[in-house]
Amino acid sequence: MPQMSLRRRRQRWAAALLAAVLAVLVVGSGLLIVRKTDDNSDTGESPEQTVRRYFAAFTSRDCDTLIDLGTERAWSEDGTLSQAEALQKCRDTADQIAIDSSYGATTLKSEDGDQAVVEMEVTNFDGGRSQQDVQVRKDDGRWKVDQPN
Repeated sequence: MPQMSLRRRRQRWAAALLAAVLAVLVVGSGLLIVRKTDDNSDTGESPEQTVRRYFAAFTSRDCDTLIDLGTERAWSEDGTLSQAEALQKCRDTADQIAIDSSYGATTLKSEDGDQAVVEMEVTNFDGGRSQQDVQVRKDDGRWKVDQPN
């Protein structure tokens, strides 16, 4: 009888372990599915987050981030600059650009497939406020600002 009891306990333990592993797999798969469907991009960054990061980079004169978060249309000057040339030009002229606005709240105005419009609050140096529409689109699975400078 003790043999049977030990055998039965092992079977129950093995079944409990299998159930726990399956539960972890199911919950983990569910989280991945939820995360994938909740994200607006492969990187998990929404169009609004992209716009906020882009204009934060502009304000801090972070050329690497500006170029990275912009589409080719945004930095190539109608196709006349390569990415490396655009980055160098940004670095060469960053200190000459007057930052006379601050950027505030962003709201997703529309999204259609790989394109979106984000409305952003802009406060000018004189305190005047306005709303600016920023075009973004997915480029290689990532949201990027898609407006020529």
